[in-house]
Amino acid sequence: MNTWIVISSILWILSAWRGWQQYRSIGLFEQLPLSEQDRWPRLSVLIASRDQAAQLRQSLEALLASNYPQLEIVVANDRSQDDTSNYLEQLAQKDARLRLVTIKELPQGWLGKTHALQQAVAEATGEYYLFTDADVKLSQDALRRAIQHVLKQDLEHFSVLPHYVNQGPLTEICTAVSNSILMATRRAHLVGTKHPKAVFGLGAFNLVKAQSWWKSGGFSALRLEVMDDIGVAKLIKAVGGKAGMAISTQSIQICWYETIWQMQRGLRKVQIAAGRYQPWKTILQGLGLILLGLGPTMGKELPPDSPVQDIATLAYLSLLVLALVRKKHLQRSLWVTILSPLGQVCLGLMSIVAGIEAALTRRLTWRDTHYSLAELRAFRRLQKSGQLRREKQAHEAQ
Repeated sequence: MNTWIVISSILWILSAWRGWQQYRSIGLFEQLPLSEQDRWPRLSVLIASRDQAAQLRQSLEALLASNYPQLEIVVANDRSQDDTSNYLEQLAQKDARLRLVTIKELPQGWLGKTHALQQAVAEATGEYYLFTDADVKLSQDALRRAIQHVLKQDLEHFSVLPHYVNQGPLTEICTAVSNSILMATRRAHLVGTKHPKAVFGLGAFNLVKAQSWWKSGGFSALRLEVMDDIGVAKLIKAVGGKAGMAISTQSIQICWYETIWQMQRGLRKVQIAAGRYQPWKTILQGLGLILLGLGPTMGKELPPDSPVQDIATLAYLSLLVLALVRKKHLQRSLWVTILSPLGQVCLGLMSIVAGIEAALTRRLTWRDTHYSLAELRAFRRLQKSGQLRREKQAHEAQ
């Protein structure tokens, strides 16, 4: 037991150190300079949506209120059964900047989202593409600020961690933990370097240079990639594209999951993908998160003169320091970070449930569409073997 407590406490301390590195090196989106310039490149905002009419209304209202001068918005309506079609058709008649792509069927060998974005980007005419989600709301000057930063830094990929809104207390804690894990495992603080494994992308805001996107192979190289946002970052990195990222505290907002039950359903696909579509790995990851969250807490139950308790106390102190750093840098509440062990346990339980469901059904379900785990594993093997890259090269040679 002492070994478990010591290991988990050390991991807490290392996580706090990594968090401090990230907030020291990753800038705030709102602090990026913004000024007038003579020419703005044409920008295509690309959204894939299925049965999200309510979210789309807020997202598109904000986009159409943007002060970006050279803007087009392409929305791929992916087999929606709600009022999405009627709403988009009426809005497109009022504003020529909005274009609609209607998808009736999903072809074999594609995920719904990657196929929808593939169809949307085929209609795009911009010099830059912004891949975003239907539940993201941008401020009036967000697009100009992002494009100006990309131009000044000569970036080919720019991703922004959004500000999460309308969440309950437990969901907010779990979201903060989830993002911390993602940023740590993807080495977010090294995104601007040539480190081959330092890649970061989020579906809320993935901005890429069109020329680099087509050079990378596009969504045909991600057709069965569940973590497509990270996939976008990997593709641009693979062709030598310079990347950057920022964190938003207000300008880029997303209403992700309002309740813990919505989060459990929504994160299943990511947790299964993180386990490489092997249910037992997803279950083990969940157990690991639970043990990590409980370790230092159990250390507090040891005798006061125990050195193990001293390590656990140090772990809690490092968590408090990280909470203060986040409050200063992101204006986040202290309790969201201090209660992160609770979030680790909750996410661990979600991962175990997702793994058990996947083991029983042998499939992944995403927006009412089922995908075989065997098919997803086979596609992952193709990615690792370089077969997709050879397909791209053969296509370019024709």
